[in-house]
Amino acid sequence: MLIKAIAIEGHQPDHCLLMTFTRASTRELRARVRQRLLGEIDQLNRGESELARLYPDHSLPTGLERLHHALRQIDTIDIQTIHGFAIRLVNDFGPAAGIPSFPVETDTEQIRQEVIIDCYRELAKMHGQGLIRELTGGLSNLMSQAELAWKPIDQIKPQVKNCPDLGAIASEFAQAKAEALNQLESLKTLKGLQQKTLIGHCDIIEQATKRTQIPDTTVKYFLSRENDHRGTGFDQWVALLKPLATERAFRSYCLHLFREAYRQRLSELGITDNDQIIRDAAWVAEHLASERPEHTLILVDEFQDTDRHQWSMLDQLYPDTPTRLMMMVGDPKQAIYRFRGADTAFYHQVVRSLPETSRWNLDTVYRSTETLVEGLNSVFDSAHPVGQSLRYHPLTCGRPEDTPPLVLDHQELTGFQWIEALTPERVVQLSASLLSKGRQGTCQINGQPVLENDLCILVQSRATAAKIKHIGERYGLPFHYQNKARVFTHRISRDMVSILEAIANPDDLGKVTSAVATPLMGFELNHPGLLIEHPAFVEYQSELFNARDRWLSDGPAASIARLFERCQTATRFPNTLDGLEDWNLLMQCLEIFGEDGKGLSPIEAAHWWAKQASNTQDADDRTSQRSPTESQVIRINTIHGAKGLEYPVVILADSITAKSLSK
Repeated sequence: MLIKAIAIEGHQPDHCLLMTFTRASTRELRARVRQRLLGEIDQLNRGESELARLYPDHSLPTGLERLHHALRQIDTIDIQTIHGFAIRLVNDFGPAAGIPSFPVETDTEQIRQEVIIDCYRELAKMHGQGLIRELTGGLSNLMSQAELAWKPIDQIKPQVKNCPDLGAIASEFAQAKAEALNQLESLKTLKGLQQKTLIGHCDIIEQATKRTQIPDTTVKYFLSRENDHRGTGFDQWVALLKPLATERAFRSYCLHLFREAYRQRLSELGITDNDQIIRDAAWVAEHLASERPEHTLILVDEFQDTDRHQWSMLDQLYPDTPTRLMMMVGDPKQAIYRFRGADTAFYHQVVRSLPETSRWNLDTVYRSTETLVEGLNSVFDSAHPVGQSLRYHPLTCGRPEDTPPLVLDHQELTGFQWIEALTPERVVQLSASLLSKGRQGTCQINGQPVLENDLCILVQSRATAAKIKHIGERYGLPFHYQNKARVFTHRISRDMVSILEAIANPDDLGKVTSAVATPLMGFELNHPGLLIEHPAFVEYQSELFNARDRWLSDGPAASIARLFERCQTATRFPNTLDGLEDWNLLMQCLEIFGEDGKGLSPIEAAHWWAKQASNTQDADDRTSQRSPTESQVIRINTIHGAKGLEYPVVILADSITAKSLSK
C-alpha cells in the first residue's frame, strides 16, 4: 500500500503516517519499508514489478524517481506507536487547544498507592475508621481491590460522585433480612437442602446486624447453591450476603474519588500517564483549528487493539477528503488488549460504518510457506462456533516458492543441519565462516550473499548470549542481544545526570568539574595548575552557561545537541563495535527523553535521568536496547523472544541442541 501510494499516487514521504502498537513493531516496520523500496526499485529496473503490471499506463520513470526520492527521505516517513503519536500531538498542538504539555510517566504505581492511602485516611476521618475498615476490608485490601479505578475502559465510569449516607447501611440490611425471614418456610420445601444445616446458617444470619458479621462458611453455603435455586425465596438470602444498594453506591463513589484524586495528583506533579495522554490527544484533535498534521496517507496497523479514544483522535484529526487516504488493518481474532480498553465490538462498529467498497479481506500471506498456509486452511475449513464476525477466511500463499535454501559451496542445505558441539566459540566461528563465504560468493540465499541480518543465534540463557557476544568482539563480528536491562542503566545515564546538573548550575565548580570529566565532554582532569585557569576548562564552563540559556530559549533538545556539537561528543566514541553500540544507546536515551522531558528545567531533567538510571524494572519495548544498525548485526535471541520472527539461517547454541539429542 505504501509503495503504491508513493510510486503511483504521488504521496510525499513526509506526508505518510504508519502507526502501530509497539516500539519493536515500529523498528521492524521501518526496516521493512526500506527493504521494500529497494526491492521495488530493483524490480522496476528489471521489468518485473507487480505495480508496473497493474498500472501499465503509469510512467515508469516517474515511479522510479518517486521511489528513489522516498528512499533518500525515508527518515521523514512518520512511523509511530499510537502513544508516541499522541504525545507529539499534545506537545505540538495541546497548548493551543487548552491542554498542557506534561511529561509522560510510565510508572505511576507509587503515585496510585499514595492516592489510595490519602483517600482512605480522609474517608476514615469523615466516617470513622471502624466503619470504613468494615466496608473496604482495610487499607491493604482496598489497595489490592482498587485496580478497577485505573482501568481505561469506558464502561467503568462511576455514576456516584457524592458519598452516600453510610448510616443507611444498617437499616437497609435489617429490612432486607426481615424480608428474607418471611421466606424461611419456603426454603424448607426446596429439594437438596438438609434442614438442620439450612436452619443453622439462617440462624447465624438472623443474629447478624451487618453483612460483615456473617462468617465465610455461611456465605459459601448460600453462594455455592445460588444457581440451583434461582428464582425462589433462596435469592433473598443470597442477596443478604452481597453488598446492598448503599454499599454498592459507596464503592462506586470510591472509584470516582480515586480517579479524581489521581488525576489531581498528576496535575500537581506536572506529569501525565499513558491513558490520559490518549484522552488529551483526542480532545486536542477535536478542538484543533485549521493547523493540524498534514498527513495524506495514514496506515493504522493492529486496528483491533485500538480503543474509542484512540479512534476519536484519528477520526477527528483526519476527516475524509479526496486527497487523503486512511487505511486500518486489523483482525478481531487477534485482539489481546481488552484489559487496556480495546473493544472488538467497537472494531466491528467502525467496520460496519464503512461502505462495502472500502472493505477488503487480506487473503494473501507472504511470510508463511505454502505448506503452512494449506495446513491452516485445512484446520479451519469447517464451521466453528465463533460467530459470523470472527469467521475464518481461506488464505492463499503469496510466496512464489517456499523459503529459498541456503547454498553453501554450490550445494543446497535445507532443513536441520546437525553440527556437534556448538559451543559459544564454535557458534562464532560458524557465523564468521558463513559471512566470509558470503563475501566470496560461495554462501548465498536466493542468489544473494549471506549477510549479518540473515543470521539468528538461539540461546537458552543470557550467560550464553554474553559469551557469544564477547567472543564475537575478538572476531570483529557485531552480535547483538536484546536483554531485559534498561538502556538507562548504562553509565551514559549517570554521565548525563552530571551534565544536566552542570547546565542547571554552571557557576558551581564542583558540578562543572564532574560534567566536563565525563567521556561525553572529554576534559582531562590531570592538567597541571588550577582548573579555573585552564583555557579548555573555562571554554567548557562557558559552553555550559550557553547551554542553560539555550535551554530556556530553544528547549532541551536544541540545548543538548549544540553542547555535544561544541564538545565534539560524537568523535569521542571509538570507531569500534562497542563505540557504535554506546553511541546508539545515547541516541536512544535522548530520543526517549525528548518525548518525556519537554517542559522540564535542567535540574528537573537531571532528576528525571537519575530516576531512570535507578529504575530496576525490566525493560519494555521503549527502554530495551536497540541493535546498533538496522542490518549489519547478528541477532542473538531466546526461543521465547524469537517467536513470530523468521530468519533464513538459525544457529542453535549447544544448550538447546543438547536437550534434543534423545528426541
